[in-house]
Amino acid sequence: MNTRQAAFAVSHPSAWDWIQSNPGFGFAVDMAACIARYGSLTPNQLSAVLRCADRAKTKPQAQAMDPALIEAAFAKASQTLQKPILRVAGLTISRAAANSKNPGALYVKEKSTYLGKIMSGAFTPSRDCTPLHSAKLEAIATDPRAAALAHGIATGICSCCNRTLTDPESVARGIGPICAEKFGW
Repeated sequence: MNTRQAAFAVSHPSAWDWIQSNPGFGFAVDMAACIARYGSLTPNQLSAVLRCADRAKTKPQAQAMDPALIEAAFAKASQTLQKPILRVAGLTISRAAANSKNPGALYVKEKSTYLGKIMSGAFTPSRDCTPLHSAKLEAIATDPRAAALAHGIATGICSCCNRTLTDPESVARGIGPICAEKFGW
């Protein structure tokens, strides 16, 4: 850190902290270079950095629920299915594509609204995820099999393949035998 950056850090600590905590983000790198060269930022640049710092403070953090059973079901289903999906309680859980920003993550959506991701044993909600969504996902995470079966019994539609259950035994169970086997249930 040069003397110009040190002076900026003293006068704008939250902006400097955000710049320093994002070393791989091009905008933060550019702002650090401007400060090193000129000792300050333009009013618009400073405003943009402060907005980024405020957003970072309000960014949703991973929630304390254990999605291990959901991850295990998807790991099992991924052995035989290219795109396993689980539809329960109005939520859709699907695996991110291998070439996506979060390969291997499980995306949680309600219709087309992205609610967050399950990755590395934690759920990270999006800003659109309400407490009701979190409660639904936590109930699913507690016992995904029971949630999938309850969905099938209530709707008459398999929560895995989204087909109408027609076989009397499948209707009674809430899931077809093929989907049950693929998800390890």
